[in-house]
Amino acid sequence: MHLECDFKRAAQLDDLLEVSVYVGKIGRTSMRLNFEVRRKGSNGELEQDLIATAHFVLVATRRDGLQPVPVPEELRRAFGPYTEQ
Repeated sequence: MHLECDFKRAAQLDDLLEVSVYVGKIGRTSMRLNFEVRRKGSNGELEQDLIATAHFVLVATRRDGLQPVPVPEELRRAFGPYTEQ
């Protein structure tokens, strides 16, 4: 697994934040998930400015030995329509 996060501005203790997750790319043995974090205003509307962006790269592995294996077809089918082009 790999995680990267870029903080654009500070959030305050009582801020209400919304985290959006997007499927970035599905490779042979890995999948990338992209995240965007925005503050919600007092009226419930999302602010345009990002608080943070992040991405995870998750690798499909065998439980015994943790060797990489192909991403299951079931996941490819489920996430395929939502994957970045």
